[in-house]
Amino acid sequence: MKISKKELKAKKIRENIINIAKILFKEQGYRNTTIDNIVDKALLSKATFYQYFTNKEALFIETLKHSKKKLIHKIESEIKKILKLDIKDRIRKIKKIIYNIFSYIEKEPYIIHFIFYGNVGTIETDTISILKESLLELISVLKNIFEGFNMSEKEKEHLVISMVGSGYLHILNVTLNNQNKDSIKYISRMIYKEFIPYILRKIK
Repeated sequence: MKISKKELKAKKIRENIINIAKILFKEQGYRNTTIDNIVDKALLSKATFYQYFTNKEALFIETLKHSKKKLIHKIESEIKKILKLDIKDRIRKIKKIIYNIFSYIEKEPYIIHFIFYGNVGTIETDTISILKESLLELISVLKNIFEGFNMSEKEKEHLVISMVGSGYLHILNVTLNNQNKDSIKYISRMIYKEFIPYILRKIK
């Protein structure tokens, strides 16, 4: 079905609001970002904002869905490619996926911060549940990397959680110490080296 000019314009406005909110949530934090901040940066009126989102929390949920959809699509595409490889060859490709995950967390740390630590201010309990469900969905996708390894589903889940959690803590350290972006590559190599001995022991 062909999209009308009016619908296309509305889609662009909505995407713009989401993208600006993601920037402000990262720079200022969810609690410190106001709707006024968002509409000022987007050059929109509050009335226009409320045509698209009922409140700041509804917008936050959309930023999560937006980010998660992009990340999962990217990871699924990469996993589909590496699953065609021999297990030993696949291990070398895991580093790329680790890098992409940590790059994502570095770009949008507020999402993972909410999930792991619940530093959410006035955000509702239902939203926290949605955030956790999103993390579980990501874990479910990432577990597929280890298809064919001598691991139970629970072991795969724990491994992925450990890798993501460890990477997040390292990224916090990078952010607090104002290190440059190449630190993400360093973290990826470090986490790969940290977990690869365990992974190698799980080859059938």
